[in-house]
Amino acid sequence: MPDDSTSPIHFEKFVYAIANHLCPEPPNEPGIACVLGRQYFQPGPGNGLYSVPTKGLSSSDAAVLQALIAKHGDALPALRPKMSDGDIAAFMSAYRALVDRPDWEPKIDSDEDRMKRREERAEIRHVHAELLKSEIAKGRIRIFDIYRIPQIALQAAVHSFLPREDAQSYASGAGLSLRALMNESPVAPILPSPVADTGRAVAIAPALAILTPATDAAPIAEPQLEARHSDSKPVRKNRKWSMSEKKMLCGLLKAGEAAQAQEYFGKTLKYLKLVAKRHLADMAEAESRTADDPFALAKRLSKVARQ
Repeated sequence: MPDDSTSPIHFEKFVYAIANHLCPEPPNEPGIACVLGRQYFQPGPGNGLYSVPTKGLSSSDAAVLQALIAKHGDALPALRPKMSDGDIAAFMSAYRALVDRPDWEPKIDSDEDRMKRREERAEIRHVHAELLKSEIAKGRIRIFDIYRIPQIALQAAVHSFLPREDAQSYASGAGLSLRALMNESPVAPILPSPVADTGRAVAIAPALAILTPATDAAPIAEPQLEARHSDSKPVRKNRKWSMSEKKMLCGLLKAGEAAQAQEYFGKTLKYLKLVAKRHLADMAEAESRTADDPFALAKRLSKVARQ
């Protein structure tokens, strides 16, 4: 789909993009990329107290730390992404033993920092989703469903799209660039183009290709869904997948947003692919049965018309 004013923006992808832009993850690289800033050690009970760390390293601080690591590479444990608390403690112990170190200490990305970023992104997503809903209700922002039919209110975020000019207007109002949010790449439709009801079962089948190599015979080894929604609060455990959750999962995988699906649902990619593949297969089978039952077809068409 061309990247112009007629190319729609998927609602949830837009909200996630805002959160990821405002609260980004550090580069997934070894070395000083794992350092969030610098902090100062203050002797006290236990291991001591720390002042609030600075946000990011200045170029001069980064050069100092880089030179220190190069000089004492054998004495300092390697810095790498997603270090455990034990690994960080080992690095800090070796760092403090250096006689030529500066008076500050590196603030290394920890499990606690990663959890705080996840919570912050969830809060940002929630706030902007609510603001967008308010703008939609006031008629300031338009919304379409997967068939590009205008809607007067947001029905299901996973199946809703914003006109590109409206998304740009909202982003500009928040001091953001739409191209920067979407990584300056065209936004492809997240679901197939509309087709006639009689051909929907056939249209669904190719979507199964995105879910390989999961097989129908493979059992679902993981426990029942523990979904996480935009407010980052887990839904009660040991319940079945709802239809809207299955549709959302298929939409995210279809759009290539595997990492987003894993973060949202808190499950492994293999498990999510298996659930989505079975859901698509069930949909295709249901469509096939409906095609042979004129009464069921009339009932479904009536329901669609009411929507």
